[in-house]
Amino acid sequence: MIIWLILAAMADFILFALGLVLSFAINKPLRPAVRIATVLLGIPLIPTGYFIAVPDALIPLAWNAPRNLTELDNGFPSKRADLETLLRMSGEDREFSEIAPDFVNRNAGVSGKSTKYERPDPQIALPRARWDQYRSLFAHNGIKLGLMRSLNGDVLIEIDTIGLFTRGRVVAYAHCAPEAAAGVPREFPCDHTAEAAGPSFRRLDGAWFAFEE
Repeated sequence: MIIWLILAAMADFILFALGLVLSFAINKPLRPAVRIATVLLGIPLIPTGYFIAVPDALIPLAWNAPRNLTELDNGFPSKRADLETLLRMSGEDREFSEIAPDFVNRNAGVSGKSTKYERPDPQIALPRARWDQYRSLFAHNGIKLGLMRSLNGDVLIEIDTIGLFTRGRVVAYAHCAPEAAAGVPREFPCDHTAEAAGPSFRRLDGAWFAFEE
């Protein structure tokens, strides 16, 4: 729906600009009618200007996924079984640092380097059926970005990127491994600095968190 709104706003702006030009260039008898039509075309541009100035106001129109910690918290009980399944599968496929609906990143040892694959490939070592299982769980739970697994075993299940332009943020579930590997830094919110992050994270149960960044 958001695409149609943008296209409609663009068409309206073009017609409005054309009306402004014609309201001065057209023959005098027709000018009043053209100017009235131009004013009417300008009315829808008022809310359009608001959305440009405050892009996050478009969020409810663009996304059905949880948009804040409270929604993540409320949805956790019904999603927990599938989240636990994703956690277990990630542990079985620990050689992958990221598994998304449209690509995977395969680790290359402790160097932190990885290889990105955007379609099934024998070198991935992740069968199509297995990838489809991830995709099915992602789709069923509104997980649009997939999951990330650190070398420590911390798993981030990223629901969506919320906001537009430079105002975007990620809302996600996180499961923190009980212990960190020696010499491997932990990631937020599993780095024990989450307490300083204020309202941007919330402990749900045990090692499960909801957070945004």
